[in-house]
Amino acid sequence: MVHRGISRERSAVIVADANVFLRMLAEPATPQDRVAHSIVRELFDRVAAGGVRLLTSDAVIAEVVFIMSNPRHYAIPRDTVVSSLLPLLTPPGCVLANRDAVLAALDLWEANPRISFPDALVTAWAWDQRAELATFDRRLQRVAGDAVWPPCLPAGAAG
Repeated sequence: MVHRGISRERSAVIVADANVFLRMLAEPATPQDRVAHSIVRELFDRVAAGGVRLLTSDAVIAEVVFIMSNPRHYAIPRDTVVSSLLPLLTPPGCVLANRDAVLAALDLWEANPRISFPDALVTAWAWDQRAELATFDRRLQRVAGDAVWPPCLPAGAAG
């Protein structure tokens, strides 16, 4: 089968969306959830064994972090979210866009409960690029340290 010029044959490379990670991390509640969990567990086992390459993006990980930690969804503590995600993201078979920045962002987000994961990600990415972070967010400025642009503002000028 071909869709928009791309072959739909089975591949040793799979691109995973947030639901694949969520099915692996969340406790299965229904029989259907248990089946899905079993399927993705097999996938992640194959990734760990080197039998398949799993590609994903920083946007997917941001969605997973949000859903897992959000009180309206799973309300899982930050340290548990990070410790659950790392084994899925670190095998050589997992190809993660902006890997270094994403892994640094998970550490930064876990250590700084007053910032969001997207803020941690953009900060880590700025560090990875050896760039200054342009932000007027005072909490983020404190986390980013000396790597902030503009370097200083008059009191009351930022939120």
